[in-house]
Amino acid sequence: MLAVSAALLESVGKRFQLFQVKRAKINASDASEQMLADIECVDARGEVDLAVEVKDRSLSVTQVLHEMPGLRAGRVSEILFIAQKGVESGSQEEVRELVMKEFSSGQNVYIFDLPQFAKSLLALLGEGGRRDFIESLGRHLDEYSSAVQHRRTWAELLKQY
Repeated sequence: MLAVSAALLESVGKRFQLFQVKRAKINASDASEQMLADIECVDARGEVDLAVEVKDRSLSVTQVLHEMPGLRAGRVSEILFIAQKGVESGSQEEVRELVMKEFSSGQNVYIFDLPQFAKSLLALLGEGGRRDFIESLGRHLDEYSSAVQHRRTWAELLKQY
C-alpha cells in the first residue's frame, strides 16, 4: 500500500508540477526517518504541503489522534490518511467529529480507502500519467526492497494488461 500510494502521489506531483514525494522504508518509524508522516509531498521551498499516513488496516480514532501533534508541530495543515479498510467499524461518527474539530483549528484531514483514492487519481492522470505511475511503482518496489511476494504480484498484474 505504501508503494502504491507513494507512486500515485509521485505521478500526480510530476504531472501537475505540484510537489516532490519523500517516503520512508516500510518498516521504519516516521521519527527514525526524520519525517512527519509515511509520505511527505514537499513543495519547491522544501516545505511539506501534504502529509500522508498509510494504514494497512482500518483507521481508528486513536491513530488519527496519535499523528496530529507531530503534524501540528511540523506546521502541516493538509493531512491525508489512506486506510486499506476505511474507518474502523463503529468509529465512523467519532472520526467524523474529530475531522471536523481538526478542520476548525486549521488542520484539514482527509480519509480515503486505497481503491477510492487510486481510482480518482488515475482518472486525473490520463494515459501518460498512468504510464508514469506504472514506472514509479516499479521503482518504489525495487528502491525500498519490497518483499518478493509484492514484486511478483505486481509483475502478474502487469502481465494481465
